[in-house]
Amino acid sequence: KNAFQATHCYSEYTGKYENFELPYAIYIPDAKTLEANKGNVSFVIHMEHAGGLDADPLSGVTSSRSAVKLSHADFQAKNPAIVVVPQVEESRRSTDDQMASSEINTAVWQLIDSLLAEYKGYINEDRIYGTGQSMGGMLLLNMSAQRDNFFAGLAVIGAQWGNSYDKPFQHNNSPARSPKNDPISFNGFGLDKENYQNWYYMVSDDNILLHTCADDSLAQGLWRAFQEYYQAGGVELHQAEWDPYLPKDQQEALDKKLVSASGETAGSGIYWGKFNRGTHMSTWKYAYALDTPFEWLFAQSRKTAQARPKLVSLNNPWLGRDASGKVLAGSGTRNLNTAQFTPKGADSIYVEGWTRETVTAKLTSASKK
Repeated sequence: KNAFQATHCYSEYTGKYENFELPYAIYIPDAKTLEANKGNVSFVIHMEHAGGLDADPLSGVTSSRSAVKLSHADFQAKNPAIVVVPQVEESRRSTDDQMASSEINTAVWQLIDSLLAEYKGYINEDRIYGTGQSMGGMLLLNMSAQRDNFFAGLAVIGAQWGNSYDKPFQHNNSPARSPKNDPISFNGFGLDKENYQNWYYMVSDDNILLHTCADDSLAQGLWRAFQEYYQAGGVELHQAEWDPYLPKDQQEALDKKLVSASGETAGSGIYWGKFNRGTHMSTWKYAYALDTPFEWLFAQSRKTAQARPKLVSLNNPWLGRDASGKVLAGSGTRNLNTAQFTPKGADSIYVEGWTRETVTAKLTSASKK
C-alpha cells in the first residue's frame, strides 16, 4: 500500500508515457541517528539485476547482498545512510542490451527527487550514491549521463553501457529519451546541450568503480572498448586483476590498491577491478563479499566530480580504427554507435560504428541465404 505513485514516465521501448505504482524497500536510520547526523546523512539508491524482477520489494532486498550490507550496523556506524531499493517488475525491465531504458528510468528519478525533498536538511546532497549489478547497474550508468555529476559515486557490478545514437531503429521507431520528451529525468542537467548522448564523454569526470568477471562478454566487451577510447585521448584506465578465490584479506588489499590511484585529472576517477575467472552472475557474489567497494563509495563526494575536467577529446567525432585495430588518433566517441554483445560474445550485426543502413544490408543478406 506504500508503493510510490510514478506519473508520466517515458519508455524508450514504446515511446509512451506510463502512470504506475513503483514498490520499493527503504532503510532509514532511527530518529536519534538522523538528528545527530543532520546535514551529513548519505543517500544510496540500489538497483537489482534482472534475476530480481518481481512485484515484491523483498526480491530486490534479498537477491544480492548489497542493500542489506549497506544498512548493516558496521557500515551505518561510520556512514549513516538512507538506502533505497526500487522494485522492478518483469513487464517494466529497466534496461536492455541495446542501451535503452523503460519507464522505470523516469520513475526512479521521481522517487529519488521525492525522498530528497522529504529528507531535505538531513541528506548531504554531495553524498548521493548508486550501486547495482547487471540490469540495475546499467540503469545507473545510463542515469549518470542524464543529470551530470548528480551522483557522487557509482559502484557497479557486471554492468556496462555505451552510445546509441540510433535507438529508434531498434525500438519500434520510438524516439530516444531526451530532455524534450522526458524533462523529469534530465531535470535541468544538460538541458542546454546534446552531449548526454555521448555517454563516454559525459562520465569522463565521474567517480565510478566497476567489477567484472572474465567470462562475461557483455560487460567485458564494452569496458575493453571504453579503455581503448580513453587511451586514444591519452588516459590509461585504472585497473587490476585478481583471482576471486584468493583469501578475502588479499582481495581487499588488491581492491584498496586499485582505488588508491590518483583521480584528479580527466578520466581518472574510473576504476576497473577484474576477477580473472567467473561468469556474469558470479560477479556480485565475489564483489559484494568485499568491503572495499562500499568503503570507496562512501569516501566519494560530488565535489570531486564537479572539480575534475571532462576528457574533452571524447567529444570529437568518431573516426574509427586503423588497419591494426587501434582507435585513430584524435577520435572521440560523438556520433558513435558502440558494438553490442551477447552472452556468447560480440554481435555480428550491431558492430562498432553500425548504422541503420549497415544493419539493414546485413539482415537482408542473411535472409537471402
